[in-house]
Amino acid sequence: MDSATQRYGLATPGGVFSETGVAGLTLGGGFGWLRNKFGLSCDNLIAAEVVTADGRLVRASQDENPDLLWGLRGGGGNFGVVITFEFKLHPVGPEVMFVFVFHDGRGEKMKQGIQFYRDFCETAPDEISSIGFTGMFPPGAEHYPVEIQGLPFFAVGAMYAGPVEEGQKALQPLRSFSQPLFDASGVMPFVEAQKAFDEEYPNGLRYYWKSINLNRMDDEVIDRIVAHSRLQPSPLSTTDIWHVGGAVKRVGAGESAFFGRQASFLLNPEANWVDANDDQANIQWVRDFVADMQKFSDGSRYLNFAGFQEEGDAMMRSAFGEQYQRLVDLKYKYDPTNLFRLNQNIRPTVL
Repeated sequence: MDSATQRYGLATPGGVFSETGVAGLTLGGGFGWLRNKFGLSCDNLIAAEVVTADGRLVRASQDENPDLLWGLRGGGGNFGVVITFEFKLHPVGPEVMFVFVFHDGRGEKMKQGIQFYRDFCETAPDEISSIGFTGMFPPGAEHYPVEIQGLPFFAVGAMYAGPVEEGQKALQPLRSFSQPLFDASGVMPFVEAQKAFDEEYPNGLRYYWKSINLNRMDDEVIDRIVAHSRLQPSPLSTTDIWHVGGAVKRVGAGESAFFGRQASFLLNPEANWVDANDDQANIQWVRDFVADMQKFSDGSRYLNFAGFQEEGDAMMRSAFGEQYQRLVDLKYKYDPTNLFRLNQNIRPTVL
């Protein structure tokens, strides 16, 4: 999709991994490198064609079935099979300034890195969408120098959705607040920046990711993030901190089902590992991490990072907060028998 739209110098907000499916990303919200400038993927959905549970083909737009469009913008695959998505496009690229930089995470440096990132985000312009993340350089990884393999890090990925020269200046503090251990930043085609994380998520790995919206990011919260990060069982795992700002926060509840704009940061521990024998240790690390961070959250989370959805209805209620009942009513209107239930399921009122 990016390659097709970039022929015209345009893009719509997508994900941060080039093989992410457009449909699931959009229906669940859609966090990517353009979010603070142009909104989430779901915010840019302007129309859709949907096959409903009773076999009808229904168009959802601002003029036709606007309630269904509202639900599709973050409410998941609960209301039908979406066969066509229509997106708003924006001028982007063809080249952008992209930061992909790793700083030393030993000792107090990991905490200091997160503190710097928090403060940077407070005044960052909408053109910057970023992720701060902790982890360690995996031993044997060919794309990292041998001398840093095995070391803990604090890293940042960030894109500037605007003129390259402005982006170089605006993003430079993320590269220079300490001496980087590894820096792959630079000016590059937008489509290449969209692939920057691809090597980190090869086919065949085992994955278990969860998330939680944070009410605050003070030093107490950062201390807990650092403590749990250092317990990760797998060197392939990371703890991701997504800044939520700009255009994401300017969308009202009446415009989309997505819930989570009230948070300034989304915490996403992601367990990535190789051996099935290590399943329990890695899954438990994520669960313990998220459980401990509940006291810093209203309980909402990003449903595209929902683990195995093992909490069921309780997870859905907390994920959508005050918008949950409206979604239940919408589900009853379009799928009263809950035909579409093999998903992050919203049960209709009668069930």
